[in-house]
Amino acid sequence: MIPKTLSIYSFSVLSFILAICILIIAFSCQEKEESFTNLPPGVAIYNFKDTGTSDTLHNPLDTVLATAGKSIRLQGSAGASAGLRQLHITLGKPSAPLMVDTTIARNFYRADFHAFSIPLTVPVTTPEGVYTLTVQASDQAGQESAPVVIRVLVIPPGCGPIALCRQDEKVTLVVETPGNTPGDAVLHVVGDLNGWSDAGAASLAFTKNPTVTNCYCLAVDLKDGQYFKITRGTWDSQERKLKPGSTTEYEEINWARVYKSAQDGTILRIKIDGWTDR
Repeated sequence: MIPKTLSIYSFSVLSFILAICILIIAFSCQEKEESFTNLPPGVAIYNFKDTGTSDTLHNPLDTVLATAGKSIRLQGSAGASAGLRQLHITLGKPSAPLMVDTTIARNFYRADFHAFSIPLTVPVTTPEGVYTLTVQASDQAGQESAPVVIRVLVIPPGCGPIALCRQDEKVTLVVETPGNTPGDAVLHVVGDLNGWSDAGAASLAFTKNPTVTNCYCLAVDLKDGQYFKITRGTWDSQERKLKPGSTTEYEEINWARVYKSAQDGTILRIKIDGWTDR
């Protein structure tokens, strides 16, 4: 049996904790309310972010990474001094059917303000490529906000880059390695981009995809016509390429890949056939 004094003490502690929680919630709500008490004239989108990376999105070159068949979640807020009428979100390419076309026109946080968190599911059949996401608000008088326009890079399921490997004006190498690759392997790229001087340069090390086996990625400055290879850190553990039509014979050890010019920011997919030491 619990002593009466202990029960009273426990109840008091719980009551104190509950009171503190209520005060915190009340303060947060008041702070949020005060932040948008005096909205500027017109209608606008504020603090648009990718919840996966917490990056603020406001530039047409800002890019969100999305896997076909999965969802990305975007959040932000919209204000309209004349009262919100709707939010309109689209995802697609010019002269092509929209993949996403969503309108939010009710259940606003306030008549003139709404904080939103939108899950957007990219259809699994979406081809790999760069698409345009547009978010726009309108008010009760029919006035529209300046649209927030960003890029969404859609990749297929399976081996693909993670957000860390995406950098504007760089090429993202996505490497799929054979099954005999050691689990603790660290991949590197070596070639014309570093004068073939270091097979294991730390600055050219790949990042391992934490959710896909034998999948690595790296953003690099590759120029048209540059040669390169993938290693596991040494020349003794460099990649090998099978001869065309063969499953057992490999190209000579001095073989190398060559990069053909493409738009910066694209993905170059590489599948390694084998390693010289395995």
